[in-house]
Amino acid sequence: MKRRPFAGGPREGSKTMRQPSQTAEGRQTGERRQTVHSRIEQFLRDQISAGKFAEGDQLPPEVEIAESFSVSRQTVRTAILKLAADGIVERFPGRGTFVTDARQATRPWAVTSLNDVLERGFTGDIETLSISVVLAVTVPEAAISLQVLPEERLLQVETLRRQNGRVTAHAVTHVPDRLAAGLPEDLAAAIVERRLLSLVEEANDMVASKMLHTSGAKLADDRMAEVLGVAPGSALLTLRNIYYDADERPMETSVVSCASTGHRMTIELHRMD
Repeated sequence: MKRRPFAGGPREGSKTMRQPSQTAEGRQTGERRQTVHSRIEQFLRDQISAGKFAEGDQLPPEVEIAESFSVSRQTVRTAILKLAADGIVERFPGRGTFVTDARQATRPWAVTSLNDVLERGFTGDIETLSISVVLAVTVPEAAISLQVLPEERLLQVETLRRQNGRVTAHAVTHVPDRLAAGLPEDLAAAIVERRLLSLVEEANDMVASKMLHTSGAKLADDRMAEVLGVAPGSALLTLRNIYYDADERPMETSVVSCASTGHRMTIELHRMD
């Protein structure tokens, strides 16, 4: 096993790794909050997949990476733990962190159960556009998915997802008002670090036990074209998810829209004996 010098995280680049300050414009339109550890995770993942750290190589010490990106060691440790969970690296107390399987850095993610979906999560940046309460009658598709009456209220959360600074998806999520009462006051900040569904589960002492996923397509209207950086009328991939509790009551529904050129889904099926 060998250690290679750390070539990443230049000082001038570290500014993009920090949480952006809150501006008047950010307060009005929904402040963009960056997940710093996800950026470091992606940077290390890219370094490994590019061959700068081969199998058996030791990653730089956490303190060295932290200094390079001007962040805390805990932030770096969170990023490395996510790589370890994916089987890319292994941590040895007192010795360091070593690359164990570089192929995992670029290997397609496989879904075998709902747990895979919930544990993986989104590793880019989340920008909250709006958080509001709407009547179900104004969002009929969400009302049908959540099995609520037209006069019932729904929590509506609209977000953008970014990877490496580029908008990759637009998401609108709805939660029944009865399940939204115990959510954190600063919900925009909370959903940067945790899935909204996870917060709903915690607030209501319940767990999601089933997910219904539907893929489709639509044409980008003027607003969606501007948000995603595509031409009006471009084909968009739509991903609709409905999560259910143990009694099969809908807990959350979301619709994610993304440019067809910026999304790839790989499905691997196995015969069950």
